Amino acid sequence: MDQRGKLLNELKVFNFPNSKRIRIGSDKDGGYVLLNAELESTDVVYSYGVGGNSDFETMFCEKFNTIARLYDHTVDSAALKRDFLHFKKKGVGEKKIRTVIL
Repeated sequence: MDQRGKLLNELKVFNFPNSKRIRIGSDKDGGYVLLNAELESTDVVYSYGVGGNSDFETMFCEKFNTIARLYDHTVDSAALKRDFLHFKKKGVGEKKIRTVIL
């Protein structure tokens, strides 16, 4: 069995009391499955490496009335322009360079 197969065997799905899984984001790239418990109390979503897709952040902010801080040093702006999306051309990496912070 290769490493990928070993990893998949280690993954387990857990059920959490008082919570269910919801999917937020587009049907193509940009969607995530989250547990819905406590999401209403979220104040800020931080996303690193957003690239050309901010569907998840947009849908999350609209659903839970919050803001998102978006970071990516490889693009010049957020893919979508909304008052609740705050973009910075910064990244996170192993070496400090002008547009990447450690």
